Amino acid sequence: MLAASAEQAEQLAALLLSLYQDNPPDPEQLYRQLEQRHLLLQQPYLEGSAELADSVRTLAHTLQKQAQALINLRPPLVQKVVPSDSSLHLLAFRWYGDHSRQAELLRLNPDIVHPNFIARGTVLNAYAQ
Repeated sequence: MLAASAEQAEQLAALLLSLYQDNPPDPEQLYRQLEQRHLLLQQPYLEGSAELADSVRTLAHTLQKQAQALINLRPPLVQKVVPSDSSLHLLAFRWYGDHSRQAELLRLNPDIVHPNFIARGTVLNAYAQ
């Protein structure tokens, strides 16, 4: 299909070049010559591109709904103030009751340089639950 289209494009280009080098034809004459040599498109590009655009639009909508559902699975993000000098392990235990969630806190706060020393009053991003 693609090779045939490339071949047709070459034939069309050669025909147009030869026609315009001799004497520019009127549009009716040009159309007749293209039709005689079967160089006109069988299916207009707009029809094919409209179908493609619809399928891309549908796919994008589906992907957007799936992403929204994935986002809604997580609890909402909040900002919490560190009450006293602490580490991420202790904060995870204090806020969630599970010290292993310290990696989650570190991922939500990439600007933390020393996870074992978090100064009092620091504002951290955290999940509400």
